[in-house]
Amino acid sequence: MLETGGLPCELLGLIAAAGGGLTAEDLAHLTGNRPLKVRRTLAGATGRIFLTSPPIWAPDGKVYLLGHEEIQATAMEMLSDTELRTYRDRLHAWADLHRANAWPVETPEYLLRGYTSLLRATRDRERMVALAADPARHERLWLTTGSDLEALTEITGAFDLHCAGAGPDGPDISTALVLAIRRDTLHGHSKTVPADLVAAWSLLDHTDRAISLALAHPDQHQRVRTLVRASTSLVGLGSNVAAQALAEPAVAIARALDEPSDRVKGLAQVAEALAEAGALEQALDVAAEALEIARAHAESSQQANFLIAVARAVSSAGKHVRAPALAMEVAELSRTVDGENMRVWALSAAAETLAGLGRHEQVTEIANEIIALAPANPNIDIRALMLHKAALAMAQAGHPERAVEITLQAIEIARALADPERLSDVLADIASATARVEQYDLAVETARSIVDAEWQAKALADIAGFMCGMGQHERALELARTTHPVGPALSLVAEALSEAGRHERAIILATEAAETARVLDDPQRQALALGVVAHVLARAGHHERAARIARTVTDPERRSRTMAVVASIAAKDGLRERATELASEAAVIGRAVNDPEWRTQVLGVVADAMAVVGHHEGAIELAAEAETCARTIAEASTREWLLTRVVVALARAGEQGRAGELVRTFHGAEERSAALIHVLGLMEECEQWDELAAAAVESARAITQPRDRSPALANVACALHHKGHHEYAEALANEAVNSARTLEGREYDWALGRAAEALARMGQCERAAELVRTLAAPAGVVIRGFVASAIADVGCFESAVELVAEAVEIARSHGDLSVLSKALVHQLGVLAATGNRPRAVELAADADEAVRALPVAWQADDLVKMAAVMAAVGNVDRAIEFAGEAASIPEFLRPSGNTGGAWTLVEAADVCGATAKGREFTVDALQTAFWLDTFRILPALAPEAVPVAAHCLLDEGWAAWPGTPQAVPFSS
Repeated sequence: MLETGGLPCELLGLIAAAGGGLTAEDLAHLTGNRPLKVRRTLAGATGRIFLTSPPIWAPDGKVYLLGHEEIQATAMEMLSDTELRTYRDRLHAWADLHRANAWPVETPEYLLRGYTSLLRATRDRERMVALAADPARHERLWLTTGSDLEALTEITGAFDLHCAGAGPDGPDISTALVLAIRRDTLHGHSKTVPADLVAAWSLLDHTDRAISLALAHPDQHQRVRTLVRASTSLVGLGSNVAAQALAEPAVAIARALDEPSDRVKGLAQVAEALAEAGALEQALDVAAEALEIARAHAESSQQANFLIAVARAVSSAGKHVRAPALAMEVAELSRTVDGENMRVWALSAAAETLAGLGRHEQVTEIANEIIALAPANPNIDIRALMLHKAALAMAQAGHPERAVEITLQAIEIARALADPERLSDVLADIASATARVEQYDLAVETARSIVDAEWQAKALADIAGFMCGMGQHERALELARTTHPVGPALSLVAEALSEAGRHERAIILATEAAETARVLDDPQRQALALGVVAHVLARAGHHERAARIARTVTDPERRSRTMAVVASIAAKDGLRERATELASEAAVIGRAVNDPEWRTQVLGVVADAMAVVGHHEGAIELAAEAETCARTIAEASTREWLLTRVVVALARAGEQGRAGELVRTFHGAEERSAALIHVLGLMEECEQWDELAAAAVESARAITQPRDRSPALANVACALHHKGHHEYAEALANEAVNSARTLEGREYDWALGRAAEALARMGQCERAAELVRTLAAPAGVVIRGFVASAIADVGCFESAVELVAEAVEIARSHGDLSVLSKALVHQLGVLAATGNRPRAVELAADADEAVRALPVAWQADDLVKMAAVMAAVGNVDRAIEFAGEAASIPEFLRPSGNTGGAWTLVEAADVCGATAKGREFTVDALQTAFWLDTFRILPALAPEAVPVAAHCLLDEGWAAWPGTPQAVPFSS
């Protein structure tokens, strides 16, 4: 064919160059022939070397590919480089044409799917990045596939090519930033996908599409949860086969979770879903796997939670012959849990599982164990809850009289609680649990004794729900009408009646609940109540009425969720075409969800960065957009904290007057004070500066909480001192000290430390050192360190060195390695700041040794700080070595509350600066974390990247929070 030339040669060359996947219409366009001629040629005598395959996404047609890998390889060998380049250039020009037209609806499937495989195979980095960074293409892929997974896969491939093709100066940060912004935009869409939408597509036989929706979520834990919830919804609709199809891929995702606690919980959740779907054997295999992980991490503080999760999974698979043995293993492991209260919680879960399996003797034994543990617990609330768990176990073991007796003891103990809210919480928990074992009179009596109206209503609604679960609908309704507000309890009864097939009665009650919520003017309760109305209407076969009700839900995320529920019920009822339309509508609504808080934050951060790098007009434009967005945020304190960054951006861009006007609209004293301090630092002294300074002082003094007032006064003092108002600044710093002295414990330590730092920055070094010397370890050690750094910054080198040396000695005597490592790192920083570089390098070995003695999880922060010191003393290679080690510590090893691997990468990049290694760390952070986490270092490290982000946010039409898409995906 190649030697003959003509159309057969062209077709073979194009199909080989493309890697297959082209239709007759595609080939006709690329060769300038009619589709019929192409088909006849490919079906002729030479056609036997071709195979056809159905397209992946299109409903009909076929695509052509070479019949065997050997034929493909032979064709590629026979084509010259010039011929191959010519055929590929045709494909590139074809793709460029569709890209220029914003990927219209008639875009061929090859250009949306196969073309990216060609670019990856040929390592065509520029074209791959251009495709992956194109929001119009992302929208077309979503409209075609119903998920953002394909677009996210393209972005991952583009990132890989971009990093692999980096030169000696490191990868380009601007390109990585654009890819990260586009990826996180898609992740933002995926976060709002309701599990019921996944269930709906599964019911419509689009299982791959359903799974892709779940897999597009950025968080692996949420992928598991979404698939499990969708599977559970399908079980509720009677579709066990479809439920299993969604639960099975969740097993692999759960196994891949990094942290053992997440892995156990994920596997247990999947096991529970598989059991509910009827796959008992597989469910117990997965539950046993989770139990083995729990056994291997018996020392974990999460052990009780591990066992509770496994117990629930085993309970769901209780009909299987293997379940009792596994339940007994859970019970035995529960007895080894550290901490009496956590042991009780684990034993209680094991008892419930054993009760469901009819092992009443073992349950009674566990109940007695819990009773024996309770008296020794010093906490009243925990003691009461322990007895309540024992009562629950007794009831499940068939000893109702003994259960009542123990419950009354628990209630009597709980009433000794001094905190009214905690008392209400404990009584509500006891009341709900008592109802679970059908002791309704005692449960209601306990609930009605709760003083707090909200907790009482919640407890009574829970009791009504348990009554419904046992088929006592009328009794539940009678109880529901006595609750206030009545809506939530009525909704529970309505749902139960609907499940029991009493549809008309359910509709009446659900409508009544919605009307009650509307009268209360509570948008959240209204949305929940309207969701119930839509649900019961759809169950009753009134799908159109249900859809109309769903559209009246004001919150877009809840509206999407409600519409997805209606779609899944319509699919279950066999209305495939209408269900497809409703599912598509739910998808469009969810994609349009807008988070004004997040948008305001992003715009404010980028506006400030634009001002820093000198793009003042762009900064002002972004600030105006952020201000407009912030006005839709209802909560004043949140709105004002977010607008603080906008205020800073305006002041930095030369719009100090406008910044001052915006601050004056703030109602919160703390927020107003913080914003004014920033503005004062960026303004020259003038009449307006004096007014704003007075307002800052007034705002700081107006803060009611001393723990917040003290640092605010200290910060204002620093701002005034910086402008030459020394006496007034010193007086305010003393106010900050006095405010701190009204506090106790850690709050006192840190407030006094901040006040001392302010004094140090004003040159009051001896006074600052004197204050922090009164603080005890461990906090006092760390505070001495950062105050010593402030003293060094103002040139009091001798005082700084002396103070930080004291911190090291105290840390050594304290015996806490983490405190010692921090003190030594602070000492290095002070020595570097004082110019004593040889001594800093000499002591670096001691600090390094102390840091290495810590568990790996705790090393990252100190390694980054040591890297900064090494960079400051000119030892760049050592700085890069420390930074690289810190960045390599896996995020799952880090303690709870640590900001994790992304933060360390950013800090490492900051230390390395505009070097190849710095750019590498920055791009790694952009590739693995949310792009805004990295953005703060870009003005210094890659200022050219800042306007790129602004362009993405403004010129693209704000892709991160898009409006309603113009087309509806998968329309019938």
